[in-house]
Amino acid sequence: EITERKEREQELDETNTVLRTLVENMPMGVLVEDTNRDILMANERLMDVFDVPLSTHDLIGRDCDAAAENLKELFADPEEFLNGIDRQIANREPILNEELPLADGRILERDYIPYTLPDGEAFLWLYRDITERKERERELERRAAYLEQSSDIISVMDSKGEVKYQSASTDRVTNFSPAEVIGDFGFEHVHPDDLEQFEEEFLPFVSQPNTEVHEELRVQTKDGDWRWIDVRGMNKLDDPVIDGLLFSSRDISERKEHEEALQRERDRLDQFASVVSHDLRNPLNVAQGRIDLAQEECNTEHLDAAGRGVDRSLDLIDDMLELARAGQEVSETEPVEVATLADVCWDTVETADAEIRVDLNSTIKADRSRFRQMVENLFRNAIEHGGEDVTVRIGSLPEGFYFEDDGSGIPYDEREEVWESGYSGSDDGTGFGLAIGKQIVEAHGWDIRITDGSD
Repeated sequence: EITERKEREQELDETNTVLRTLVENMPMGVLVEDTNRDILMANERLMDVFDVPLSTHDLIGRDCDAAAENLKELFADPEEFLNGIDRQIANREPILNEELPLADGRILERDYIPYTLPDGEAFLWLYRDITERKERERELERRAAYLEQSSDIISVMDSKGEVKYQSASTDRVTNFSPAEVIGDFGFEHVHPDDLEQFEEEFLPFVSQPNTEVHEELRVQTKDGDWRWIDVRGMNKLDDPVIDGLLFSSRDISERKEHEEALQRERDRLDQFASVVSHDLRNPLNVAQGRIDLAQEECNTEHLDAAGRGVDRSLDLIDDMLELARAGQEVSETEPVEVATLADVCWDTVETADAEIRVDLNSTIKADRSRFRQMVENLFRNAIEHGGEDVTVRIGSLPEGFYFEDDGSGIPYDEREEVWESGYSGSDDGTGFGLAIGKQIVEAHGWDIRITDGSD
């Protein structure tokens, strides 16, 4: 009677089939030892992990130490690989997630799990290739380090404006630590005058996914000071990864202070220009009128000299007013046809027998009025220093254009000085023409230089 034995054998076969199926389909390399440390079971995934041209049939029944000896050269530290196996077997304690660098740069992760069979202790080894995961972890660590070291403040808020994340740079700008900010209303420390404007934009910003918002506003530091920041926000509430409103804020206090200083300087220049225009021009006009009347009664060269002095003073006032306004930044531009504008400017300048040649058919973005002022100044400069029969040519460059005349040219050692206000190469010049031109050029964000011409 062998019925019970056959039933046990059938149960054992079923159990072995289940175990083999589990081992073969595990998403990692599996190696099972018996109590004699011979390989009892392994899967094909193990061969893939080690990247060796073997099959499981080549391993079953082999001594584990011999198999490890054959595989040791795959590891960055072969002897440590073998010593690690010996230590784990001697300790007989489970070890999980042990990292093993390979010689080819990959990284394996190993679990060691002892288990008990009827005739003694046996061992289970699990191997996983975690190279990609480690690379992702390193990339995340790098990105986190970038965020922590960045001077910009990165914030994430929910739809109600509550801070969910704040980067470490907030401490450098506001003296608040991230922990002190998280959970607060994100605009709690914004200046009241700026908050009202931002709140008007915030509501439609929250309601429209993937929209952006950009504002400059003041925030109060922990010490009570006010700092200007440039805030750029993106609505990422529909993004499952971010799930919030993403803000990048940059401290622009120094830039704001510079802009305010420039504005104060412009205001002073405007005030100066107004004083010059009103308080000096009026008495000079009176003097000019009196000289004209005096010349009708008494024709003398002294009155002629006085008239020329008054005329020159009025020219200086006009140029000083132009200079005061030339350096102001250009806020609005429009398409300007250079050739057409050059013809208009040439008609308004006293050109005598001078000639203009325009070999340029380009349209540029410029402040038309101030660009015209620059062109007229360059024309006057060419005629004043090149003579009444000078030829002026305008042509194109790869990234701009040039003005050229066939006059005597500007000496090399004077090419920096001629930009200075009041510097003139003639007795009749005011010395402001090129200074005005350069300021207009720089106000557009362009560059200008003096070089040798072709003729």
